[in-house]
Amino acid sequence: MKKTIMVVFFLIILFPGLMTAEDRRTTPITMYLIVDGSESIKKGKNSAIDWLNEYIVDKILQEGDNLTIWIAAEKAEVIFSESLKETAQKETVKELLRRSVMAEGPSADYAAALRAALAREKSQSGQGISYTLLVTGTAGGSFRGNALGDILRYAKVQEFSGWRVQVVGLDLGSRVQKAVSDYMSGG
Repeated sequence: MKKTIMVVFFLIILFPGLMTAEDRRTTPITMYLIVDGSESIKKGKNSAIDWLNEYIVDKILQEGDNLTIWIAAEKAEVIFSESLKETAQKETVKELLRRSVMAEGPSADYAAALRAALAREKSQSGQGISYTLLVTGTAGGSFRGNALGDILRYAKVQEFSGWRVQVVGLDLGSRVQKAVSDYMSGG
């Protein structure tokens, strides 16, 4: 009888609380989001935007995080660069992504957006955690061996139907070198 009461107590009182508990970060992050605006993402555009909105905007970003979004078309253009001050801003970001990715034009200037993100990252070095996501169409091929090769040296690629996302470790090489140097010098 005592076990039954304990199980009922757990199921009625504790279990619903566990199901709605949130993993809230206390350290804000900086997110650099670069989205392909060229024809190469046309096939996967809606899927990519839905994924970004559900997994990045809704589940990862929270109040206090810094977000910069570039649309990489013929030119790379910043369409959003703010600290998220309230949850309602997420809806603005999601709508902005839906409206701004046109999937037109023959090429995307990823290099300009990545260089700009790298410059911002270097200027804020040591100020919290940052992430860079590059969302591209799959028609663009590989970046290996071109001018972006060095910047994308530390990247993790996830392929989807018609598009891909790359998590880019901006300035990771110099951070590793600094950490090794500090370790070797006893600092």
